Amino acid sequence: MRLGVKHVWGFAFAALAFTAIGLSVSAQQDSCVKRNIYVRVEDESGHLVEGLTAGNFHATIGKKPVEVRQAAPIPPLREIVIVIDMSGSMHNDFAIRTSLSLAADIVERLPAETLVALVTFNTEPTLEQRFTADRKRINDSIQRLTNASQWKGGSSLYDAVFATVKDLIDKAEPRGNSAVLVISDGGDTSSRIRLEDAETALSASGVRLFAVGIRTQDSYKHSSMFYRERHILDELAESSGGLSFWLGTNYSSTNAHETRYEIRVEKDFRNLSGIGDSITGKITEGYRLDFAVPIEIKKQENLTLTVTPDPIHRGQKLRIIYPAKLFPCQSQK
Repeated sequence: MRLGVKHVWGFAFAALAFTAIGLSVSAQQDSCVKRNIYVRVEDESGHLVEGLTAGNFHATIGKKPVEVRQAAPIPPLREIVIVIDMSGSMHNDFAIRTSLSLAADIVERLPAETLVALVTFNTEPTLEQRFTADRKRINDSIQRLTNASQWKGGSSLYDAVFATVKDLIDKAEPRGNSAVLVISDGGDTSSRIRLEDAETALSASGVRLFAVGIRTQDSYKHSSMFYRERHILDELAESSGGLSFWLGTNYSSTNAHETRYEIRVEKDFRNLSGIGDSITGKITEGYRLDFAVPIEIKKQENLTLTVTPDPIHRGQKLRIIYPAKLFPCQSQK
């Protein structure tokens, strides 16, 4: 049974009053001084740099140094919500087949104990499956999306992300390492909230968003619109400490940018499994940093994080993926 957001997720949009002033319930309950974030450090080949300690990380907030107290391997992924764009712009064979095949492949590669939920969106978001560890139940929900006639309407990307955080992840007990995986061609035409509200919901709840962008053949005819919509997905991922992966048949090879990958999909889709394996690894591997906030944060502040390479990677340009925005709460000095 498919349940529309306006019925099941009524709380999500009522909660917007909190995010509109940049202060969520999660942020109010934060200890303010003690924070933690999830970080991924990659070498020039895109592999995780292992064996780093707190001493390798250097951070500042508002030009003041931050004491990184601990750097530990990222805890197991407790829950993930897969969010699939079923708007009219995704109504083509490449987008549908890539989205559903990749979603099913990633579900199979996740740790068995990770809870998975499924959300779709076009003009409005729809909850397809609540959190479950039953892989058959999730895969059955994905298979029910194969009818191309369902892929129509506008795009409510921001609403879908906001409701996913507020009414699924924030209500999960106990809370743990959570992530959102959005599969979309980008863009938003129907949401009632703004991009900034979706970003605030992610950041204030400590949820990383990973985006799989679908570059269809049609997007090459309208490149200016594509780059505008790509920026939206890239921004959601980057601001939350996640990554974006753009898939298309016209990419020459895999290209890595700061927080974005461009990946060639073979026309017979034979390399989708390898792509799913790479994405799953980047979601589940990394570090948890515990640190002390040196100032009272009265407005959104930017966190700057750098890494001193270990001897093996000295001389390489390392990429650091982390949530760069911190939200206000009352300091408890």
